[in-house]
Amino acid sequence: MYFTLPSSLIHHVALLTLAGVAVLAGAGNSASEVSSVKSTDQSTIPVQPSMPMKTAPLVIYSVGDSISVQYGEYLGGMLGEKFQVMRRSGDREAQENLNIPKGSNSGDSNRVLEYLKARTGIGDFRPDLLIFNCGLHDVKRMTSDGGAQVPIAAYRANLEELATQLKLYGIPAAWIRTTHSNDLIHNKNPALGFFRFSADVEAYNHVADEVMKVADIPVIDLAGFTKGLGTDEELFCDHVHFQENVRRLQAAFLAGWIQSYFGRNIVSDKK
Repeated sequence: MYFTLPSSLIHHVALLTLAGVAVLAGAGNSASEVSSVKSTDQSTIPVQPSMPMKTAPLVIYSVGDSISVQYGEYLGGMLGEKFQVMRRSGDREAQENLNIPKGSNSGDSNRVLEYLKARTGIGDFRPDLLIFNCGLHDVKRMTSDGGAQVPIAAYRANLEELATQLKLYGIPAAWIRTTHSNDLIHNKNPALGFFRFSADVEAYNHVADEVMKVADIPVIDLAGFTKGLGTDEELFCDHVHFQENVRRLQAAFLAGWIQSYFGRNIVSDKK
């Protein structure tokens, strides 16, 4: 059974998460940054039955593009010691050029599908929750009027196959909606060598929403949350990536969703 989790609740949990971590880390008034969020959250979350407390940390496995590499630096700290956040290796390699999918930057849906098909076939890949995303590389166009790197029909097919693969191996998963782009900010620099258009991001997000609904995979609306944090001029540090304070808030939002998913509000065991 699934229901739409009210944006106010997700926002509140994210606020509590970041506030708790800020107190533990002596991070000043970072939590106040969350309180100004104007959320348009469309997240969904399954109703979880009561589960026995797991003695070992709950394993959260993250697969995504450079956006996930950047908020991933903070997600483990936001969740605390009751959770272990894992992802494919190669953060340093990914950081060398965030526009090129390598290392922990998984890139487009073709690459994510290839990786997860190989990974799920390994017997020891049994995370308590897989959080995953692809989309920003799929919508890339080498010319302003050229075709997308992964056409939208192929994107749908890839996500459907991903959903089937995860169900086949019984891996609990949650989809993260692709964060937005701004045509004027992104496409003003021809040196990038490619274009992105906000209409494409919205269309691909719509396709992903449909696929996840049919597959009964819950959705984390990181896109809606991020857009509510401020103007694009305030949010972006370059053509599509976000300022450090935004990455921290994204991690807090995801931590709040994950804690809600498991039905308890765990911040940290640190004294």
